[in-house]
Amino acid sequence: MVGDHAHIDQQHLHEHHHYSATQYPQHLTAKLPSISPEKIIGRHDDLEDLHRRPFDNKQVVLVNGLGGIGKTALSQAYVGKYLEEYRHAAWFSLVTDDIPSDILNTEAVLDNLSINAEGKDAGKIFIEILARLQQINEKPCLLIFDNADASLAEWYDYLPHQPKWHILVTSRERIENFDLKDLDSLSEDDAITLFLTHYRRGNLDREQIRDLVRDVELHTLTIEILAKTAQLQRTGPHELMRAIKNDLKANVYVRHKGDKIDSVTSYLCTIFSLSKLDKAEL
Repeated sequence: MVGDHAHIDQQHLHEHHHYSATQYPQHLTAKLPSISPEKIIGRHDDLEDLHRRPFDNKQVVLVNGLGGIGKTALSQAYVGKYLEEYRHAAWFSLVTDDIPSDILNTEAVLDNLSINAEGKDAGKIFIEILARLQQINEKPCLLIFDNADASLAEWYDYLPHQPKWHILVTSRERIENFDLKDLDSLSEDDAITLFLTHYRRGNLDREQIRDLVRDVELHTLTIEILAKTAQLQRTGPHELMRAIKNDLKANVYVRHKGDKIDSVTSYLCTIFSLSKLDKAEL
């Protein structure tokens, strides 16, 4: 664990600038999740906008929105479409409340940045990672922080920066100093198209599907779960309309967290931190 980063000063960053140039691989982390842009529904304008902002010298672009709205999928589509424009890229999934620990424990990042962690404490390793990233002179490079919280703002001045680095962040929270890109719900027609992408039985007509996506307020992940459930379980329209209230059994796989969902409502509850929802979202 890394202690209070307030005790880490900029001198530690500069101490690492003497390292000789190294030919780093394009993928600086073992995992660089991507999906084909054609596989996301109704987000092509968002994808183009997300691409434009870093090239307009926005230091950090924050994709902000409700859990399950499609923030991570949009970032994965960004990688799928634009990765070849970048000399190097890294993807950090922030899964705990300790950002430095999440970063230094990311698979392959130490090896790919030629960092020897032996005999060093976690704080110095973390600072060395940031220094090595900033040291890269080839440009542009891409850095993605997925599922960040507001504490990432505390590390703003330590992050590699423009013009060499484009940084994308996904978060359910608004984070100070970041260029905000709100990700809204899908349009009604796009929500229907999303449902039909995962549901091909043909037992539900378009008006039934329209009523269903309206009932779940066009929430992307919920629509995907219900469509896959209807496809696998042969669920009828009346059961689907009561799926959330009745915590309908699903047993379907979604890409959202690489999870298999046992039941609809129980899973959806796990993706929301209720204390961080405003009244309208709750």
